[in-house]
Amino acid sequence: FCFVVWGVARLTSMGVDRGQAALIATAFPLGMAVGRLFGSWLIARLPMILVGSAVTAAGTLMVVLVDAWLAVGFGQFLAGIGLATLYPILLARLMRTPGLRPELGASLGALASGTAITVAPAVLALLATVVDLRIAFLLPLPILIGMLLLYGRARPTLSLIHI
Repeated sequence: FCFVVWGVARLTSMGVDRGQAALIATAFPLGMAVGRLFGSWLIARLPMILVGSAVTAAGTLMVVLVDAWLAVGFGQFLAGIGLATLYPILLARLMRTPGLRPELGASLGALASGTAITVAPAVLALLATVVDLRIAFLLPLPILIGMLLLYGRARPTLSLIHI
C-alpha cells in the first residue's frame, strides 16, 4: 500500500502536477481491481506466488527506475495486479494452518492486512527521510523475497514452479 500513499509523491517529485499525479496514482488500485477480477482464473493456471511476485517486482522497479510518468503509472498498475493475486493465496494458506479455527484465521489475516496498510507506508516515509523516495520505494522487494523464502520452506518437497 506504499503505492497508494506515496505514489502521488513519487509522481510530483518528477514534476507532475498534483491533480494529474493523483489521477495517475489511481493506477495501483485499478491494477488491484484487475488482479482480483482475474485472480481466480490466474491462480488456477499459473504458479501465482512466483508470477505475482515477479509482476509486483517489475512494477516496483518501473516506479523506481523510470522517470516518465506513464511508465511510473504503469508500474503502479503492475504492482497492483501482482499484489492482488498474492493476497488470496496467502490468506488461503493461513486458513489451512492445522489447528487454527477459520474465524481466528480470518481475524489474523485481517489484522495482518490492516497492519501492513498502516505500517508499510510509515516505514517508507521513514526510509524516505534517510534516502531518496525512489530508493525507499524498493521496500516491497525484500518483503517479496522474504515471502518467497518462507513459502518455499513451507513446502520443501515441491518446487515453487509446481505450486
